[in-house]
Amino acid sequence: MRRTARPWLVATVLCTLAALVFAGSVTAATWTARQIAPGTTQRTIWDTTQVHIIALPHGVDHRGTIHAELTFQPARADLDLYLLDDQGAVLKQEMGTMAVAPGREVVDYAVTEVRDQTVAVDGEGRRDMAGDTYYLVVVAFNEPADYQLWGYYPRIDLEVGSSPSYDWNYRLEEFRYPADPADHASIRGPVYGEPYAFRPTSLGEGECRLEWPAEIVDDRWQVTYDPVAAPMPADVEQYLYAGYRWEPVARHFGEVENHLPAPLLDGGYGLSDSFTVARSGVVTPMRLLHYVPSLFLAYADPLAGPDGGVRVGETTIGFKATLTYPENLRLDRVVRLPASYFLAGTLSLNGRRVPGTEVAIQRQVKGGDWVTVTTLETDESGWWYVRLRPQRTWKVRAHAVGDPATGLADEYSVAATLKAL
Repeated sequence: MRRTARPWLVATVLCTLAALVFAGSVTAATWTARQIAPGTTQRTIWDTTQVHIIALPHGVDHRGTIHAELTFQPARADLDLYLLDDQGAVLKQEMGTMAVAPGREVVDYAVTEVRDQTVAVDGEGRRDMAGDTYYLVVVAFNEPADYQLWGYYPRIDLEVGSSPSYDWNYRLEEFRYPADPADHASIRGPVYGEPYAFRPTSLGEGECRLEWPAEIVDDRWQVTYDPVAAPMPADVEQYLYAGYRWEPVARHFGEVENHLPAPLLDGGYGLSDSFTVARSGVVTPMRLLHYVPSLFLAYADPLAGPDGGVRVGETTIGFKATLTYPENLRLDRVVRLPASYFLAGTLSLNGRRVPGTEVAIQRQVKGGDWVTVTTLETDESGWWYVRLRPQRTWKVRAHAVGDPATGLADEYSVAATLKAL
């Protein structure tokens, strides 16, 4: 099972990684947020993420332990380490709070049998057993990071004994990537914070949606999935967590649709998971949510998918993530002008804009309390506007009376920080 807890906050050289890039060069996330209906906000994110898949330099041809250590920096990033067999099945994994320490992941696996015991003889008469293929997978779950891989695995000495089960005829062969211990490989995953962190402010329903692959075509992001050819270039997952302890809300992995995108109700193909913002429970109004799209595996043949085996090397894939959530009192824009700040937003209740209703603009004072700076009324279309000129840094929000019969008695917007003018 993958990803059940929050990520960390706080000799023989492997071959050089080959690159497969679905989405062009790696770029920063592009995102927009707008209300698609009164009280419902939709955030659309276009971004890329990466995975590295590395085959052990030689087949494992003797019983014993495969040991791999992944170290990375910065330690606040979250890289995951998996060991796969030749069929792409996960044998061992370490991620998040399973790690022995921030910035370090370790996997150990006991090899109990060798299936491929084919022995080849080279031109000089030296014998070599093929052994079984194993892969290491480095997943960029959160944040870009630099990393190193080191470890060892058992190799048979055929001059001493021919059986992979003897105790005296093997050695532990080291591997390292990159070759030079002073070098690091680099990998990129979704960042902490915006645009992947968001706060629903009201009661209601939400949805996380993920579509792939995507790329920039004619200077514009587009989802390029072809439902006729139905390519399966990658295994893609999505997760949603709540609060500073990263409590699980939604986990979508290990299903057919993770590599073969399923049709979505209102068009497109991908993953969809819903959640409820309730008065109590894991997801409540104003609680910070963390969305994580994750590229788990890449496949060598997109038309064969998992049946074609994994693709060794670096894979970058582009995606479109859509986050929909309730937000009745919305702080839509904050514009810094030469002599003031211009703030604007909307008020909605029960799926409709609310005209002629009082909205209070509040700022946070020492001790955490909120005091009203000014009040105003929504116009006939439910919009409100205000200009503020803080003499010191202010943290501000909007407040309005809600409808306790169908929602909250008090509606609040997300807060914004205004620096002194």
